[in-house]
Amino acid sequence: MIAEGRRKRAVAAVERLRTVLGHAGVCLPELRVEPCVWDVPEIDGPVRVVELGQVLPEVVDRLADLLETGLRAEREPLRRRLREVNERTAKRGELWLQ
Repeated sequence: MIAEGRRKRAVAAVERLRTVLGHAGVCLPELRVEPCVWDVPEIDGPVRVVELGQVLPEVVDRLADLLETGLRAEREPLRRRLREVNERTAKRGELWLQ
């Protein structure tokens, strides 16, 4: 079958997202793998698309909050390291990450 490996990858991605969102208290009832196969030459042939479905604005706000929290957590070690470097070199502000 065309793009069978990509279908499995899409199914795994959907299950991963469903699980992570479930832990965060978010449910996307229409989250699924699109049954159609799309030909996208820019990314090397046929692909499966993940359908997120229609989502209430409150759910979109919750998703945005989760992403912002994750991005802040990811950047915090870098911020901490830059503060340490700034303090050591007494050049506070030159290497500041906002």
